[in-house]
Amino acid sequence: MKLFSPLVSALTVSAHVPPNLSRRDPPTTTKTIPVQLATGNIIAEFISSAHGLEAPKLSAANSTSYDWWYFHAASPDFQSAVAIVFFTAVNTAFPLLSSSIDVTSSAISYRFPNGTNNIIGGPANIAVVKTKGQGGSGDWNGTGMSWTGKPDLSAFTVEIDNDAFGVKGKLKMESTAPAHYPCGPVRPGQNMQLAPRIGWANAVPDGDGEIYFNIRGSRLRFKGSAYHDMPRLSPLWNWGDRRWYADKVYESWGHARLGPYSIVWFSILSPGGTESVSAYVAKHNRIVTSSCAPTSLVVRPLNAPYPPTIASPKNGDFSIVMDLGDAGVLRANVTRVTTVISGGPAYKRWAGTAVGKIERRRGRREEEDEGIDKVFRERMGMQVGVGF
Repeated sequence: MKLFSPLVSALTVSAHVPPNLSRRDPPTTTKTIPVQLATGNIIAEFISSAHGLEAPKLSAANSTSYDWWYFHAASPDFQSAVAIVFFTAVNTAFPLLSSSIDVTSSAISYRFPNGTNNIIGGPANIAVVKTKGQGGSGDWNGTGMSWTGKPDLSAFTVEIDNDAFGVKGKLKMESTAPAHYPCGPVRPGQNMQLAPRIGWANAVPDGDGEIYFNIRGSRLRFKGSAYHDMPRLSPLWNWGDRRWYADKVYESWGHARLGPYSIVWFSILSPGGTESVSAYVAKHNRIVTSSCAPTSLVVRPLNAPYPPTIASPKNGDFSIVMDLGDAGVLRANVTRVTTVISGGPAYKRWAGTAVGKIERRRGRREEEDEGIDKVFRERMGMQVGVGF
């Protein structure tokens, strides 16, 4: 039985964990997720606790909820990429999946330097997620796919060993930027809603990744940027208690490096015209801003209309403006170099370059302004545009 439609894709990620999340003896919890759908209502967790950023945020998975763990990595020249996703969802909640009965599934998507790309996945017999501190591990039994992460989120390893898939190897990552929630850093009591009833936790906003895979007789090896998050009701890193597409018309997500800065953006436009945003910037492994205030982010497609429609051009080029408070304003343009995933007119993922600068606020002392007004030209990670 084919599990995944051609629209879904996965990528690998490398992760790093902020030192202030470490604990001497963090508690360990275990949750087992069956392959069968739950019936009735479920409970979604949207307020953070002292531990368990990696933990499942749904009491169970029914036909209208979803939860998943997303990892990806891309090479410096944008020609190679890997994404790996561990799902607890069916296609009535997340329509890019094809199964309506198997809750637990996983997949790898990949791109070789010669342009060869594919997605391989299948259902798991059961999923087991163990959480220690903020980090955790997951085993999707029957798929040969699993991940392990340090309690402080500083490093992750994703492994695959599946003869039926023809895939064996691992993705290793070390985090270079602190984890965060949509509206702030990782600490108890944070709002984890990116938009109403859409949860998100970004364990590795930026990281260094190493990829070693043998895929159907071909070797895929590279070092590059890495990323990891957990969407619980949004496209690549979230959870939610109702269908993925129920509260959005358009979505843009991405991450990039600009000199010493790591940035992550997320923008969701609702059917009623309300825009929900999350803006994140870190420098030297410290958070500069992490905000979901409406004024914290403006991201718009270049040479394309906004709001977009399903028929609008999706060239992968965006302008980004982030309000950093006292630190100034970040302005950047990101430009597509490679299309990593194309799921028809409704879903795209690109890799490319970012050019930007930080504009200083008046009155700041020069010694406080390292990197201010300097133009940075760097490779960026991934970005996504979704239109319904």
